[in-house]
Amino acid sequence: MRTLSIREMRNQLGKLDTIISKERELIITKHNKPVARILPIKEKK
Repeated sequence: MRTLSIREMRNQLGKLDTIISKERELIITKHNKPVARILPIKEKK
């Protein structure tokens, strides 16, 4: 799990897919409070 502020997320926007594939979960914060959680989509078998 990795935590990014909204500003950091905007700066890393082009790399979000790589970050999510490595970390498996991404928490977005605003003023140090969590506002969103991003998870990879599970592929159907």
